[in-house]
Amino acid sequence: MSNFVTYGELNEKNIKQLKLLNSAVLPARYSNQFYLSLLRDYDYHLNAAFYCKDVVVGAISYRKERPNNRSDQGNYRCYILTFSVLEAYRREGIGSELLRKVLNFCREDEEIKEVYLHVQVSNDLAIEFYKKFGFQITETVKGYYKKIDVKDAYKLTRTLK
Repeated sequence: MSNFVTYGELNEKNIKQLKLLNSAVLPARYSNQFYLSLLRDYDYHLNAAFYCKDVVVGAISYRKERPNNRSDQGNYRCYILTFSVLEAYRREGIGSELLRKVLNFCREDEEIKEVYLHVQVSNDLAIEFYKKFGFQITETVKGYYKKIDVKDAYKLTRTLK
């Protein structure tokens, strides 16, 4: 199956596929404005896996974040906003390839010192997946998710050298 998968960027023609993918895979729902901002804001990046060059079967969105305060000057971070792969395409290396693209983006930018994301505390498969890539649980965020059953999230972080 992976012979038919290619990788590229999302654009205005296929952003609705990202919304459908995320709705099918992720417990949280995102507004139309969220998806528009992913396309229009230069701080956001979108990578996708396409089946037969056409159908989005996996995608990851992320952004480079500026330092929060002056003491962090030069210590940028990368935040992974959404990451999803259709269940039928899991265990094919698609998620690993998409995450590698983010990590490569971060390595190429010397200002980025860490990558982080949030995951529901009950999502053991995702947590184990991220741990294989060197992420560690660095915080438990109570009530992170507002409109889903499991509201707490772990913040997972990977420090870059």
